[in-house]
Amino acid sequence: MQRGERTGIQVGTQADWIPDFTYTVAFAGSCQRALAAAETAFSQAGFRIVKRSGGELCVASPGMRGKSVNPLRGATFASVTVGGGEIRVNAVLGGAVWVRRVMLLMLVGLAVLFVVGFGIAWAAVPELRDFPWIWYVLLLPLVPWIGLGPVLARAIRRTGEEALQALAGGVASAAAEPDLEEEDLELR
Repeated sequence: MQRGERTGIQVGTQADWIPDFTYTVAFAGSCQRALAAAETAFSQAGFRIVKRSGGELCVASPGMRGKSVNPLRGATFASVTVGGGEIRVNAVLGGAVWVRRVMLLMLVGLAVLFVVGFGIAWAAVPELRDFPWIWYVLLLPLVPWIGLGPVLARAIRRTGEEALQALAGGVASAAAEPDLEEEDLELR
């Protein structure tokens, strides 16, 4: 099987992705209303529509930049598929990967800065060589960041998952067929 056949992966486009989050909710209603509700929610969060077909909506995130960001933006790419009595949301939660990568780069950058800066001071001031343990004190401020990066990445992933689950539930309820009793009351 060639890459991209029946795997949901579009080869050679921006939508080259393999979802790492999937959520399914039962649904009985209009497919078009469900996709319109999902499109509205994603558009309000700043997503770009990549593809829209009869039963599927694919979107791309503008990224997680800024202080106050919609939790849906934790998904780099997302698709909403409606059919077979269910709404399925597939997503790549790239926001958590981005946070983990930024934290790692920051940690490595600070370590290099401290080691190079203190190495120059170590070479220039011979009295510092009498205290070899000072290297541990120098790197001590970096220790909390070793654990903080994965914690922040997990928190962003969890927030993104909860936002996508709420989106699926909201789309299902917004596009559900109204009960006959409610229709009868409206006609009277």
